[in-house]
Amino acid sequence: MPIKNPRELFVPMLSKLRQGTEPATKLVQLFTHNVQRTDVRKALVSRIFVSQTIVDTVDKCFSIIGESQVTVT
Repeated sequence: MPIKNPRELFVPMLSKLRQGTEPATKLVQLFTHNVQRTDVRKALVSRIFVSQTIVDTVDKCFSIIGESQVTVT
């Protein structure tokens, strides 16, 4: 299917980014509960922070352009 405007490309790309980041964040959160080493725990917490920042930023992008995420397979 040909892309008619930039939005038709941008919205699925943002959606795919968000859909990929969210489950990875949840997985890292699960790992964090079982980690005993402080340095590893700090690294995982940092990764969760970065991932959540990505999701928040993508959500702001959707809000700014007045779109919502689409399901990308």
